[in-house]
Amino acid sequence: MLSPVSSEAPSSSASVEAVPQVHRSPPPVPSFPGLSDLIDDAWLVLSADGGLLGANRAARGLLQLGDTLVVDRGRVVPADPVLRMTWRAALDEARVGRRRLLWSREAGARALSLQPGGPGAPVLVRVGDDATARLRRLWAYAHAIELSAQETRVLEALVDGESPAGIARRHEVGIATVRTQIRGVVTKARVGGMRELLAHVARVVG
Repeated sequence: MLSPVSSEAPSSSASVEAVPQVHRSPPPVPSFPGLSDLIDDAWLVLSADGGLLGANRAARGLLQLGDTLVVDRGRVVPADPVLRMTWRAALDEARVGRRRLLWSREAGARALSLQPGGPGAPVLVRVGDDATARLRRLWAYAHAIELSAQETRVLEALVDGESPAGIARRHEVGIATVRTQIRGVVTKARVGGMRELLAHVARVVG
């Protein structure tokens, strides 16, 4: 029980003490065990409207690559338009306590699990093992052959079956830019061309 607040006004003779101004800091990111950078799976904490409150290293990597989740106008959404159509409804259901699992073959058979934290609490999102395990292997390969961040994104898209023209449209760059990055990947991988590159990466990444 809160103690009742007196409605009596202070007398004119009462001394008035200066009250220090308190600056409220932003609320801390919720502490979830899955958000540890030591966890291989990708975990994110989102607000009810999809705002990013926290993410571990694997999730930050997925956001950087932009092939599974992207930040659009300050909100996290699936990169796949098929999943994006049901994303808003899934967030609403998770916010009121219903767990949702989104999956789409067009997204490379990747699953997004939305887990409620309680009424009014943030939503915990976990990206399926297939996505993060494959991404880790791709990162390791890209690091081993010293690919740039742009080359890594192009390689990831190619492995997912996207065409150079599709990559150019999605990233809003010229097709010549994408072809230059592909040539860079082929050169660093020491293979004869894109077809040989994809066959080689398929054996390494899976």
